[in-house]
Amino acid sequence: MTEIHHFFVKQKKIQNDHFILDKNESHHLSRVARVKLGDAVILLNGEGTAYRAVVRDIDENHLVSGTIHESIKAYHEPSVKYHLGIGILKGAKIDLVVEKCTELGVASITPLMMKHNMKQQVNLERLDKIARSAVKQCGRGNLPEIHPLMEFDTWFNLMRRGKGIVTQIGQNNVSIWQYLTDLPENVDDIWITIGPEGGFHQTEIDLINKHKIPFVSMGQRRLRSETAAIASMSVLDTFFSRRSAHD
Repeated sequence: MTEIHHFFVKQKKIQNDHFILDKNESHHLSRVARVKLGDAVILLNGEGTAYRAVVRDIDENHLVSGTIHESIKAYHEPSVKYHLGIGILKGAKIDLVVEKCTELGVASITPLMMKHNMKQQVNLERLDKIARSAVKQCGRGNLPEIHPLMEFDTWFNLMRRGKGIVTQIGQNNVSIWQYLTDLPENVDDIWITIGPEGGFHQTEIDLINKHKIPFVSMGQRRLRSETAAIASMSVLDTFFSRRSAHD
């Protein structure tokens, strides 16, 4: 079976079922992916819509154009939006979280300023590039939002608007799967918080408990922050994919 490649297209570059890719995407298509004239591709606008298209021309400026045959809304997107807030991680760990959680359908990722952070800054430009690459690799319609650093209190207020949960090992914590099973059918957003490598500070735990945001368990073993983030997104995506299939 021939692999179908995905490329980003700017919405303003689609007119009358005709598309033109920008310089970077044209280079990726013709020089890296080595797509040929007449080949089928899928174009992503980064806002949920995908287009089935065929490459028709590569002009003297090496810009790729072609025709669109079908548009697909919410292309490979989950039925529920997953929002991840996570303490700042060191080195390549945050890169890994952005890449893998993008593949697993996350709608937004927010690095959090927390008391026990081991690092105080993130490179948002790099993280956005990682997310864009992951979207093209896995084939999904939406480009997740990578938010600037956010204070924990601000994130907490956002989390309270939807169904917010915090992952932490604990014998008395309900499992994340059981928590999701008990949710009503009309949930649109899940907000999940992962602590930093140094763990939650007591003042952060007190704030969570004060407003009765549930702690959920990812199992009996203590997971690193990046593992907990990826594992939780995998559980969310599996759960809601199964639920959608049964609707």
